Amino acid sequence: MDKNLRRAAYAVVSLALVGILVFRFFPHLVGFGGGSRKTHTAACDKAVQDKICQNYNKCTVKVHLPNCGVDPEVVPADLPICEQASITWELTASGNATGAKFAANGIEFRASDGGTAHYDTPPKVRDITYEYKDKHKGQETDPDAKYKYSIHVLTPSQPNCVNYDPFVYNE
Repeated sequence: MDKNLRRAAYAVVSLALVGILVFRFFPHLVGFGGGSRKTHTAACDKAVQDKICQNYNKCTVKVHLPNCGVDPEVVPADLPICEQASITWELTASGNATGAKFAANGIEFRASDGGTAHYDTPPKVRDITYEYKDKHKGQETDPDAKYKYSIHVLTPSQPNCVNYDPFVYNE
C-alpha cells in the first residue's frame, strides 16, 4: 500500500507541475485572441517603466499650458501604444490660461491618417480630462501606425486659447 500511495503522490505532483507549465506558457505559444502577439517595443516598455502607462493598457498624457497662445508642455510628446489602451489627457494651466479646460473637441484625431476610425467615440470628456480608447490590438496583423492629433483648449476669456499637434504611435 505504501508503494501505491507513493505512486499516487508522484502522479498528483507531476500533473500539478504540468498544469502550471501549460498555464504559464501555453498562451505565449498560441498567442492571444487567435493571432500572434507582437512583443512590446522598447518605447512601450519605457512608457510603463516611466509610469506613463500602467500594464500597457492605461496611459496618461500630462498637458500643461503656461499661457494661452504658446505651445503646451505635453508629456510624453509622442505616446507609444502596444495594445488596446485607454489614454487620458490631464490638463493643468497657469498664467493667463488659468481656468483653462478642454474644448468639446479637446483631443481631435485626424481622419486623413485613419486616426478617427482607430479611437472609440464618443470620448469621455470632463473639463480638465479627456479620454479615448485606442483600438490597437498589438497583433502581428495590426500594423504600426502614427496618429497625429490636435489639442484644443479654451478659457472663459479666450475661446481659442491653444491648438497643438502631437502624435500617438501604435507599435
